[in-house]
Amino acid sequence: MKIINPVKNANLLKYPYGQVYQGYGENIALYLKAIGSQGHNGIDIVAEQGTLIILTKGEIVEVKDTPEGYGKHIRLLTPPDVGGDFLELVFGHLDTINVKLGMKVEDYHVGGRMGNTGF
Repeated sequence: MKIINPVKNANLLKYPYGQVYQGYGENIALYLKAIGSQGHNGIDIVAEQGTLIILTKGEIVEVKDTPEGYGKHIRLLTPPDVGGDFLELVFGHLDTINVKLGMKVEDYHVGGRMGNTGF
């Protein structure tokens, strides 16, 4: 699977040379044992705890705290593009959340702060 840069100006090299702490599909044995997944199902980006999480335009379709998974997290759907495709973005492991379910947000809305919650 090709990694698509989710953050403008992010350096998608592995930490400590870049900002990716854990890539998509890594640690198969750990995730299979812990939650039955075939590997890490996201891209963990390194930033200091408390860093603002800046959202893109879309609708908040989930706000949850799942200690066995993403911890405190937000799920956002972007508006469809010209071809009718949309992105589903999950911002996980947050310390604080500043949005509510059903909110429509614009670009640069602060969704919360970086944390270390969940698995």
